[in-house]
Amino acid sequence: MRTPTFSLASLAIFSNFFVSTRSTPLAHSVRKVFQFPFPTWVENVAVRSNGDLLVTFLSVTPLTPPELVLVDRSANPATSRSIYSFNGTNIDGLLGIAELENDVFTFIAGVTSTPGSYGIWKADLRADPVAVSKIADVPSGQLLNGLAKLNDHTLLIADSMAGNVVKLDTRTGKSKVVLEDASMKPKTTNGSFKSGVNGLKVQDPFVYYTNSALASLHRVRVDCTTGKATGPFETLATGMPDADDFALQKDGTAFVAVGSGNVIEKVTAGGAQSVFAGGLNSSAIPGPTAAALGRGADRDVVYVVTNGGIRNKVNGTFAEGGSVLAVGLR
Repeated sequence: MRTPTFSLASLAIFSNFFVSTRSTPLAHSVRKVFQFPFPTWVENVAVRSNGDLLVTFLSVTPLTPPELVLVDRSANPATSRSIYSFNGTNIDGLLGIAELENDVFTFIAGVTSTPGSYGIWKADLRADPVAVSKIADVPSGQLLNGLAKLNDHTLLIADSMAGNVVKLDTRTGKSKVVLEDASMKPKTTNGSFKSGVNGLKVQDPFVYYTNSALASLHRVRVDCTTGKATGPFETLATGMPDADDFALQKDGTAFVAVGSGNVIEKVTAGGAQSVFAGGLNSSAIPGPTAAALGRGADRDVVYVVTNGGIRNKVNGTFAEGGSVLAVGLR
């Protein structure tokens, strides 16, 4: 199997050169739920009401096509199966995923190196077999990344290259930019592009988001009908280079995947920061890309997906296939 290669635009999803600014990680348990073959880049995760996990893949070789995959935690050991594959198409990346209504999940698909190639798709898991279809193209999208539900028929989409947030009406297919601020912008340093707004969550009346280039977590109060800002853009935390997607508790506590740092960072509603699990030189959470909270008996768990350290090897040597991990909250 050949060494994975990435275009500059593909790497815009991720930043690098992590410098740890946190203390020794707390001893929160990390359990491997499912391990995919090497090399596999698991990009995002959502939790179904029945406890199953849906994960999205980026293509890193021709043998690892972009897919929507279901991980059944109830099996012993856990199993996985492909829900939908874009193998044989020019699409090379599935990114953000969000539940629009019960068991109907929307996700981003596109050619990661090609602005204007992105669309929003949906998978209706109530149907047998699962019904997968495109909702709409997003012609303005330059590098669509994070995805969140704003209301019953509206999605918000983070554009990491444009440095803004797009609103999509899933009934009409129409989209437009509704949020834009300096705290969302990417940057280029010494010819290296680092993506801007990345992970995205809505918790009425706020939109929360990370910025990979600024190593930060932010929020803004919005109108949950229009998606437009009704308050200032706030900075909640900084010093998290490669801040990616995150899980968000009802009290505003965030668990941020810090990819090249191999950690999950906890940011409380009051802005206190700490390394929650993993470590720069630890293989426990190699290359985390996203996180999601359990919804039932597993409410005390954060599910984390990884790229296995394929982009930034642990200690310069260790990498594995992407995986799904369960990190205890207690």
